[in-house]
Amino acid sequence: MTKSSRTILIVVAFLFICGFLLPPGNPSGTAFPSKDFLHMKGTVVTHIVENSTDTLSENRILELQDDDGMTLWFGRYFYKDICVTGICRMVKLWIFWDCAGNYLGIQLDEKDPLTKSDHTPFEPEDYIRLDQILADTLSILKSLRYEDLVTDEITQPELDDNRNLMALFEVDGYSSATSPTLKEYVVKDAVYTCYTLWHTVYGET
Repeated sequence: MTKSSRTILIVVAFLFICGFLLPPGNPSGTAFPSKDFLHMKGTVVTHIVENSTDTLSENRILELQDDDGMTLWFGRYFYKDICVTGICRMVKLWIFWDCAGNYLGIQLDEKDPLTKSDHTPFEPEDYIRLDQILADTLSILKSLRYEDLVTDEITQPELDDNRNLMALFEVDGYSSATSPTLKEYVVKDAVYTCYTLWHTVYGET
């Protein structure tokens, strides 16, 4: 075997091994919409979430430490069903916190963006607004229940009988119309997404 052949073999083997070391949910190019947390340099430490109530999401919390052993971030990969009916698209993303548990940001694959009520992708300004919402520890979302998010203009049985009624309202995830009092606190057409992710940021993890 020539020297160049051995070099190519070593490079291929290195890339193959590195592929197994990448965290789950971390395809190459995953750095959207916030900073690229997953490709920051440092030492990764794994923590297991015991008896998690979230059986769909990754049960590991990753911690990135710098050369001095100081924590740069904690991160967990989530796989969440956003809407209450269970027929909406699943959301896949990373959420990151600092060593005090303060929200730092989210990260997801550009090919799998967050979507709104009609499954249109979030716009850049929607991510900016969502980031502000998730950073707000005193958000009104803290004290609300799922049933508080929508009005009584349309009921779930009516939705089941006639999906065309959804076109009459500003809906999010095959739900009723978003409560008008909440519109300034959520991303337009994404009230359940904002609610679920906010409670994920400040929840179990």
